[in-house]
Amino acid sequence: MKRAGVDVGGTFTDVVVIDEDGQVTQNKVPSNPQHLERSVVDGLVRTLGGDEHTADLGFLGHGTTVATNVTLERTGPRVAMICTRGFRDIIEIARLARPGEKLYTLKDVMPDPVVARADCFEVTERVNAAGQVVAALDEDEVREAITAIAARGITSLAVCLMFSFRNPGHERRIREIAAEAAPGIQVSISSEVWPEFREYERASTTSLNSYLKPSAWKYLSKLQDACAEAFPNSSLWVMQSNGGLTTADSASDQPVRLVMSGPAGGVIGARYAAQQTGLGNLLAVDMGGTSFDVSLLQGGQATLVDRQEVMGLPLQGRALDIMTIGSGGGSIAWVDAAGQFRVGPRSAGAYPGPACYGRGGTEPTVTDANYVLGLFSPDSPIAGGDLELDFDAAYTACATLGAKLGLTAVETAWGIRQIVNASMAGAVRTASVRRGLDPRDFALLGFGGAGPLHAADIASEMGITEVSSPPSPAASAPWASRSPTPSTTSSTRSRASSTPMPPGMPGTICAGSWTRAPKSCATAASTMPSTSSNAPPTCATRGRIRRSTSASAKRGTSPDRGRPSTPSICGSSGTRCATSRSNSSTSGCGRSARSGRTSKPPGPPRRPSRSHRAHGRSSPRPGRRRAFPSTTASSSLRVPSSQARRWSPPATPRPSSRRAPTPASTAADT
Repeated sequence: MKRAGVDVGGTFTDVVVIDEDGQVTQNKVPSNPQHLERSVVDGLVRTLGGDEHTADLGFLGHGTTVATNVTLERTGPRVAMICTRGFRDIIEIARLARPGEKLYTLKDVMPDPVVARADCFEVTERVNAAGQVVAALDEDEVREAITAIAARGITSLAVCLMFSFRNPGHERRIREIAAEAAPGIQVSISSEVWPEFREYERASTTSLNSYLKPSAWKYLSKLQDACAEAFPNSSLWVMQSNGGLTTADSASDQPVRLVMSGPAGGVIGARYAAQQTGLGNLLAVDMGGTSFDVSLLQGGQATLVDRQEVMGLPLQGRALDIMTIGSGGGSIAWVDAAGQFRVGPRSAGAYPGPACYGRGGTEPTVTDANYVLGLFSPDSPIAGGDLELDFDAAYTACATLGAKLGLTAVETAWGIRQIVNASMAGAVRTASVRRGLDPRDFALLGFGGAGPLHAADIASEMGITEVSSPPSPAASAPWASRSPTPSTTSSTRSRASSTPMPPGMPGTICAGSWTRAPKSCATAASTMPSTSSNAPPTCATRGRIRRSTSASAKRGTSPDRGRPSTPSICGSSGTRCATSRSNSSTSGCGRSARSGRTSKPPGPPRRPSRSHRAHGRSSPRPGRRRAFPSTTASSSLRVPSSQARRWSPPATPRPSSRRAPTPASTAADT
């Protein structure tokens, strides 16, 4: 029997099928936002080879984004809660803790809970910390509350009673009463969702489960029926946030475990990639159509956490440590009210999608920008050949936005790419540097539909010297979903193939398969393209990322400047470089392979300040140098550091402003 893995994304649905001999077949079909189950069935039928082969499928692993989309868009239903009398405000009070970035904000910064205070109902009952019943459950009050909830049209109920994790009898009885009085209400009880102490976190997790339950139950029920009809011999399994698989019925009952279902498949695929490539420490970046996910693997193992934040609310439960931001191939570029150039988090989705898809989209996206810059071939088949790219539509979309910014279409596309790269580098920095980890000790694995297209730029920004990508980047998540224990298959290793940039654009773009650092290429779209036809040629770099074997490079610093080691990104000779002010005849643009900065002679010695002299120090105390690139993640366009004006020493020493001592001023006079 064949095994299959399916990952439903916001733009495309990816399918991987493996037969008994280990032969792998994969496919990609557009996602249908209104009927996602049809995309799954259509993709599987096409990948299996037609309706006559559907009976050969015996196992189906599925990564879903239903719960993720509901939490991001807040499109869930109205939720009610039943709690112990006297604890109605447990959701409102929360922990009285402010987010770190809003510590000094005077306004209300707490996120809106999914349960309104008016929809919280108190009932008489009490269980103590030992699990002993102190006050019996008043079933009449429960029936009155259920009747009031049904009268308000609420179909989702969360039950969270004090110390129910020690004695769940009262919560189970409330569920039975609800099934009798109002069968249409779906009930989640905290003793089953998260049976541990800390009342606020338990109530928040239970209410989130009730918030997601109607959407997840509806989708998984349709998917079960469609798969049972189309693939009679298959069993359906759903990936959870912790990277494991569960049945569709269990996933429908506790959809809170599916919030990171899709990204979790990518992390499991990254772990498989670490085994295949021998790279123990990996920063895995997954760039899809709507989001960008970052996960960190140390020693080839993923990290599990017990707490996440969803919609700003705590979510208890074991899950893979994944950070998600709204930067994907479909992220829309726009200009805010202040005239600032921004990209995302709003996405074009599957319909209409990017302008180059030819489905009526008119707003420029990251995919449109990459297409205008010539970073992927228009002859490459998209979605199995079902989608033909429209260059004119992408160019027009970039030109329309550029008219508001005073930029050409190519400059606008370059700006979109730089902005989204800065945002993604910021996410990688948060996942590594803020946790006390040096990103230069990790290799970068780029996967997802657009991951390898931006991986080299992110690596260059972070000083990472090893970049790798799987043979089929978009199929990494469904590959991990195809089996609870992935079977061992051989991975392909090949040299990176390059696609020439369009005229007037610097460098080349490379795409490889399981390619280690010496064979990978850094994206060269990091210098502003010239729009003048008679402008001197810019530094056309293929910028092969390399790792120095010197002792200073292993320490991560350069002995002459004391700065962190970064990849060399200049390989030109005898041309004018965009990052230098003089022609270079033999050494390219003069950028240092270690420091990534323009070489220059040392400047004049620094004079000690008055405060240093007052404390008897002849020179300033040596400060701590930055251990990582200083470029901060931003959602707005910034001038690249390679183009910033740099200080150069004067030809002659600058005269001192302090009066020189007179001949009469001697040590004896003092």
